[in-house]
Amino acid sequence: STRADRCDDRRLFQPGFVRNLSLVPVWLPVSLGTLSLHSPGIGMASAADSLRTAMQLHQTGQLLQAEQLYRQVLQSDPGNADALHLLGLIAYQAGRHDLAIDQIQRAIAIDGTQHIYHNNLGEVYRSLGRVADARASYEKALWLESTFAAAHYNLGLVLSASDPAAAQHHYELAIR
Repeated sequence: STRADRCDDRRLFQPGFVRNLSLVPVWLPVSLGTLSLHSPGIGMASAADSLRTAMQLHQTGQLLQAEQLYRQVLQSDPGNADALHLLGLIAYQAGRHDLAIDQIQRAIAIDGTQHIYHNNLGEVYRSLGRVADARASYEKALWLESTFAAAHYNLGLVLSASDPAAAQHHYELAIR
C-alpha cells in the first residue's frame, strides 16, 4: 500500500454528504508560485501540471475531481507536501477535521517552511475550538512570514476573547 492509500482508504466524499463550500475560510494558494512543488518521484512538469489542474478544480468547487488529482500526485510521489496540504484542505472542506489535521501535519513534517500550511492548520484547529493549537499555528505562520495578513487576522480572532488589545493589534497588522 502506498502512503497516499494509508492517508485514508476511503474517499473524502461519501454519497449524500451535504457541504456548503462557500463558507470555508481556508487559504488556497492563488497560483503554484506559492507552492514548493516537492516532486522528486515524478517529473517536475508533470507534478506541476497535475497540481495546477487540481487547484483550478479545487477553486471552482470541483472537489472530488481535485481530490483524485491530488491523490494521483501522491501515488507517484508520497512526499509531495503541496498535494498533502491541498488534500488536507479538501478534507477540512468535507468536514473530516481529523484527516485534515493529519494531512496538513504530514505536509508540515515534509516542509515546515510554508506559512500557508501553518495558517490552514490553525484554521482547522480553530474550527474545532482548539484555541491554543490554533494560536500556535498562526504564530508559526507569522514567524515564517511576518506580513501574512490572513494569519494576523486569524490570530486576532483567537485572541479576541482573552486579550482584546493584542487582537486589535493583529487586526491592524492584517489591514496594512
